[in-house]
Amino acid sequence: MALDRLGCNASNTTFIVNQLKVRGFVERTADPSDGRRKFVGLTAEGARARKRLGRALTSVSPLKKLTEEERALFVSILDVLGSSASK
Repeated sequence: MALDRLGCNASNTTFIVNQLKVRGFVERTADPSDGRRKFVGLTAEGARARKRLGRALTSVSPLKKLTEEERALFVSILDVLGSSASK
């Protein structure tokens, strides 16, 4: 994911990734085609934490009352709003 999509600079991203790594949620692997780059991926513990967080957030969300079709419409509206905000 590009840094501009994250909305933060490289040093901030490094700090966040380091914190997630210390907690065992992510791991870095070298890019085989460019040793200067690193890939960041979820560990098994990170995937479990993401699932727990998702359940916790959706359990209190007013969006949980929406049907699947309504949620899809809502997401497409957010996509439109997000793309117009970046112009």
